[in-house]
Parts: sequence; structure tokens; C-alpha cells
Amino acid sequence: MQALEDLLKEVQALNEAKKYSEVIELLTDEVIETHRSADLYAEKAEAYYRLDKKDLCNTVTKKALLIDENHAKANYYKGNIYLDSKEYDNAIEANNKAIKINPNLAPPYYSRGFAYEKLLDYSNALEDFKNYYE
Repeated sequence: MQALEDLLKEVQALNEAKKYSEVIELLTDEVIETHRSADLYAEKAEAYYRLDKKDLCNTVTKKALLIDENHAKANYYKGNIYLDSKEYDNAIEANNKAIKINPNLAPPYYSRGFAYEKLLDYSNALEDFKNYYE
């Protein structure tokens, strides 16, 4: 069995290289459950999201949050699922949580800014887009 840290580095590199199908193939339910890792579920959620498999992304995001409700990346993907469903207030709430957990994680600022923009709250949207690009 591959050590969790090594496996996590491998799947992060695959996601960075946009090899999302490889992430999904590597991270079987058995592998993730062996490690019981919210990080691995969040990486798999990213792969599903990038492949436009939103239902599967939602499923693995929920599993990540069952392990660790304060997982920044999982909360970010939860926010994206809400954003895609046009549930903008819920998207803002999920991204607020992600930002509170890890203020250095840039994508939740963009996602939250987009939700603010859809709600015509341009001041907060602009502030979040600035934070994203800094």
C-alpha cells in the first residue's frame, strides 16, 4: 500500500497536469477508505468537477466533509456545486467557510466573487476577484 503522503503528492501532480481520469482510476473507493483521507476525496472531487461530472463531485465532496467538515478544498467544491445549481447564497456560505479555514487558498475567492456578481453585489465581487488575483 502506498503511503498517504506519497499518494497525495501523486494525485495532486496528476490534477495539476490535468490528468483527471488518471486521478479517478487511481483513487478507488477502496484506496481512499483504506487511508480514510479527506484530502484524497477532495482531490477526486477536483478531478470529477474538471471532467464535468458534477454529481460524482458532489458525492465525493460529501464524503470528504464527513471525515473533516473543516476541509478547505472540499468546502470550495461544495461551493462550486451550489454555484452550478444557482444557489448563490449557499455558494457564498461554503466559500466563506473555505476561506476562513485557509485564507491563502485562492479559488474560493473567485467562486465567491462569481456568486456575489450573480447576486448583483458588485462591491463584494470586485473585492473577491482582487483577492483571487493577488
